[in-house]
Amino acid sequence: LGLAISKGLVRKMGGRISVESLPGKGSVFTVKIPMEKTDTVVEKTGSEKRITDLVPGQSIWRILIVDDQAENRKLLTELLDKKGFELKEAENGKTAVDIFKKWSPHLIWMDIRMPVMDGYAAVSEIRHLPGGGDVKIAAVTASAFNEQRIKIFEAGCDTLLIKPFRDQDVYRIM
Repeated sequence: LGLAISKGLVRKMGGRISVESLPGKGSVFTVKIPMEKTDTVVEKTGSEKRITDLVPGQSIWRILIVDDQAENRKLLTELLDKKGFELKEAENGKTAVDIFKKWSPHLIWMDIRMPVMDGYAAVSEIRHLPGGGDVKIAAVTASAFNEQRIKIFEAGCDTLLIKPFRDQDVYRIM
């Protein structure tokens, strides 16, 4: 099962996975993922802080989590649920637009590739609704090549979170 999941993730990132196996010796798995060179250097200090709760007295922040994969929604929901946020979930862009109209979230975590209505169309539609220019929208995707990044920001997203991500990445963006 782990290999099937890994294969799916690698394919979503435009890569490939291969195996070399020798009976009685073992197997070697190789993952190749296309990447672009960057001049950015990230240093880890080892003293990363953990978010445990919101500071008392703050407004309740409404957050909408949109992803067609229940596991992905669950991951973000569990990460944010006990921190003092009010959360709702949607399994596609159309449902997200409907929830936005009724609930006016402060932040939307928007998957890009979904059936019914994808993230690009949903973000574009939300941006044209009353209050749609005020909501912060973070695209969540495993495909973050330059072309996709441009399209994500052109659709109206404020920022981008690349799968797989760490807890700290979510809090940093928020």
